[in-house]
Amino acid sequence: MRRTGRWLGLGLFAILLAGMDDPPPAPKAPARSTRAAKKAVRRDRDAPPPCQSTSRVAARPPARTMPDLFDRMMENFSKDPARGFSGFLDELANMEGPALEGVTLTIAEERQAGLKARAEYLEKAAARGYKVVNDPKKLDYLKALVARFSDRMGHRDRYPNIEVTLIDAPIPDGQSFPGGFLAFTTALLDEPDEATVAGVVAHELAHLDRGHLYGYARRSKLAEATYRNPPGGEMNFDQFFTRQAALMGLMMNPYRPEHESEADCTSATWLYQEGYDPRALVGFFERMHRRNNDQPDNPFFAFGRTHPFSLDRRREVLNRLAQLQRWKRRDDLGLYAENLRKLEPRLKE
Repeated sequence: MRRTGRWLGLGLFAILLAGMDDPPPAPKAPARSTRAAKKAVRRDRDAPPPCQSTSRVAARPPARTMPDLFDRMMENFSKDPARGFSGFLDELANMEGPALEGVTLTIAEERQAGLKARAEYLEKAAARGYKVVNDPKKLDYLKALVARFSDRMGHRDRYPNIEVTLIDAPIPDGQSFPGGFLAFTTALLDEPDEATVAGVVAHELAHLDRGHLYGYARRSKLAEATYRNPPGGEMNFDQFFTRQAALMGLMMNPYRPEHESEADCTSATWLYQEGYDPRALVGFFERMHRRNNDQPDNPFFAFGRTHPFSLDRRREVLNRLAQLQRWKRRDDLGLYAENLRKLEPRLKE
């Protein structure tokens, strides 16, 4: 849940960009009868309210020239100096859609990108003394939770084989990589209850399911292609400028708080649906805040952040829980501390 390094240097992986991309669309289903369509509508009413998208949305067309881009930056600073840089990044983010047109990845390409990213992450962890742990009981416990929550994924077919790695590290954390690769720390299993561990697992799966990691891999492919084959005469100036500005945004701010917010909301929702109390995440974020003291009053410090502030995340989880209770009240939510202590995952109801 806390991105601890920039995986592929030079902004090649924008992990955890505005203008969020979904995984490749599923094949269209055959046309259904009116009766079947009505049944689908009735089933949809049983679905939880959707998470409100926090993706950056272009309020105006992207800048087409460098002077226009910097005019907008100065306009943002004049309106709100504390958030001027953030507004500038928003402008760069608006240019990513046109720059990424036609950039796709096969499942095999995404998986290869994830393997490379995970290898770099594990190498950096090992350099800090955090080694991979082969503890069958702990791994089986985490894999059981992954299997439980992966059933909630809408794009499970794209990630049929989700691999789990355990690292001996003192900070409770999880990481996700393109293609279906997850890593968790041993400290996560020292948290108070299973609901907390399940929340972190669900959060990392949500990054896969919501297309965040697929989008980062697409941006990596664009960056690699650009630096390997610099644009030539086949591009007009608008195309060249758009691509270069989008890549500048990728390198300046490759990790995006809005993706973390969506993953938090999805995680809280899946916890609720599975009978876990999302307030476990509230405690998790409070402990994170005490470790990091990451709630400055000056909004300038939000510039370039990879994650929302911990106390903001706590507030949003509580808001989501209240929304879910209005949708379908539950009085049977639990934390299941004993299951975590024994490393015996709670049985599915």
